[in-house]
Amino acid sequence: MEANSSFENINEHRGLVRQVTWILEKVDLPENSIVHEQCIYRVPHRIRQPNPQAYTPRVVSIGPIHTPRSPGGDIRLEPMENLKLQYLKSFFTRSQLSVAECVCKLKEWERIIKCPFV
Repeated sequence: MEANSSFENINEHRGLVRQVTWILEKVDLPENSIVHEQCIYRVPHRIRQPNPQAYTPRVVSIGPIHTPRSPGGDIRLEPMENLKLQYLKSFFTRSQLSVAECVCKLKEWERIIKCPFV
C-alpha cells in the first residue's frame, strides 16, 4: 500500500512539474513586456486602518481564495493572472531554480503553508 502511495506522489509531482513548465513556456518575461517597471507596495497600517475596504485589492488575487478560476471567483481578476505567470517565469529565470525544485519544496512546505487557511 505504501509503495502505491509513493508511486502516486511521484506521478503527481511529475504532473505538476509538466503542467507548470508547459504554462510558463507560453509566457513572456516581465523584462520583455510593458510591466517591467511596475511595483506593488504595502500600505502602512495607520493609513489602511480608517478604511480597510479602500485598500482591499479588486484587481489582483493573491493566494487560492479569490482566484478567478475558483467557484464564485471574480472575473475582474482574470487579466492579472497572465501578469503573475510572467513574474513567476522571471523568478525562475533570475534564481536559476527549476520548476521541479520549486514544486518539490512547495510540496514539502504544503502542510505548513495551508495550515492557517484550513
